[in-house]
Amino acid sequence: MSKENRMKVILLSICLASFFGPALSISLESLEMATQKTLDNRILTATLLQETPNPEEVHKTYNQRSHALTRHIFTGTWASSNGGNTALKSSEGKTKLLFLNTTFAYVLLYDGRYADEDKYMIALGNISTDTNLTRMMVESNTVTVYQEKMMQLTLYRTGCSMTMSVNIAYNKLSTKVSENDIGLELSLASPDCNFAISGKLSLDPTDLLRKAINYTIMLVFVSLLKMYGIHSILHEISNNPSEASKYSVYTLILMLVWDAYFSIFHLFLSLNFTNLFHLFVLPFLILFILYSVFETKLLIEVWRYQNHSFETQPEEFRRKMISFYMKFYLFMFLWLIIISKLILVNAFLVINAFILAPQIYHLAQNSILTKFQTNLVFYSVVPTGLILAYFRGCPNNLLELSPSAWTVGSFFTIILVQILLLYLQTRRGPQFFIPASFLPPKFNYFIQRKNADLEQAMETDNDCAICMNSLRGDSGIDFDQTAPYMEMVLNVYAKENCYMRTPCNHCYHPKCLINWMAVKLECPTCRKELPPL
Repeated sequence: MSKENRMKVILLSICLASFFGPALSISLESLEMATQKTLDNRILTATLLQETPNPEEVHKTYNQRSHALTRHIFTGTWASSNGGNTALKSSEGKTKLLFLNTTFAYVLLYDGRYADEDKYMIALGNISTDTNLTRMMVESNTVTVYQEKMMQLTLYRTGCSMTMSVNIAYNKLSTKVSENDIGLELSLASPDCNFAISGKLSLDPTDLLRKAINYTIMLVFVSLLKMYGIHSILHEISNNPSEASKYSVYTLILMLVWDAYFSIFHLFLSLNFTNLFHLFVLPFLILFILYSVFETKLLIEVWRYQNHSFETQPEEFRRKMISFYMKFYLFMFLWLIIISKLILVNAFLVINAFILAPQIYHLAQNSILTKFQTNLVFYSVVPTGLILAYFRGCPNNLLELSPSAWTVGSFFTIILVQILLLYLQTRRGPQFFIPASFLPPKFNYFIQRKNADLEQAMETDNDCAICMNSLRGDSGIDFDQTAPYMEMVLNVYAKENCYMRTPCNHCYHPKCLINWMAVKLECPTCRKELPPL
């Protein structure tokens, strides 16, 4: 099986998995509801007959209850009971309870609407229940205080112990979770530091499972779009290796590192939210394949072509490759740490919008005229921005992070400006924005037919060495596949009724030499190195 067919099989398998994954979740949800109803009826019957319920059924009911709780978010308010210092900025605020799985739950107390706006407390508690299943508890002796948007962890005070508990009371013996059948009371106290917090929580209308399914579908679609874009670039390079010279290694590295971070992030979510493991593990796998297979292969292909002159010197080429790998993995490791520390800083996200700047610089520095790189821009870079825009632009995002219109607007404004520059580089030349006084002198390949020097050169080169037709006629090769590229080059550099002449004084049809130079920069007649257009 060829490499291209293997890539297509991988893409098809991922598409099938991304389609059936959420559908399977919905089917399992329906089966779970039917099982819950059966257990409810059995235990309720035993209670009415004043019989002791089967211990196995009681255990199943507890698991079904705690499992049902993981689908929902509970929100409420808290207030200081004794007016003492609460370790937060105010004496009242909002609280949120989130069940990670059937064993652990998170309790958050914060000042603003969103969890990352100000200083807040967070506690990880154990879930337990009483013998008659009328009450469940979440208890913890470890309470952590974060401040400055989760960027700095502080201990409240040395020797200040805090205990937290949430009592979950059921009004009737049922595994279902509804606003009328369940009540939650929060208490957090520190006798050593003289403060106490109490509050009440109620069922939030948000369906966490449904929210996670929608998020997974969105992320899978974006990831597959990126995979298609990278696969298309690899296909172009396999057909024409010189295409690899038109991509910036630094832009590809930044894309790879961001996808690696998203992959690790979703692995972390799948391991912590075990009830949603089957949803979060799918984006993790797709993103892992994307950056470890597709993007890594593209990066290596581009680097190898841009350093192919050293392949004739095996030792030097091996040394440069080892050096490149060491620098790449060191940068990747350090940049992943920086992203994990600054991911919630809006200014950092805006700075990362300059991901296309190395690509613009690469084309201008090497004077590379190329077609507009749709696969890179719209299928690779823009989807990365959509993931960041979801968390900073959607008010009801999965992680409940505070939206920032300024951050999203600035991010996409910078992206659009870079896309415009890339487009203008294809229409007006890769160095159009650089003043002529700052540019080194360039060789002019195009010369008018009536030029005396041209007539003298054509006395020795009467035929085009590429198509073997007379220079006074048209090219004898059909260039339909590269017609858009040739038209772009002629529009930028050439004038009407002209030929192309190399520095070594050999003449060719413009269409012939343009296509030749797209493959290799050497004279077809004498093999001398040619400067770029």
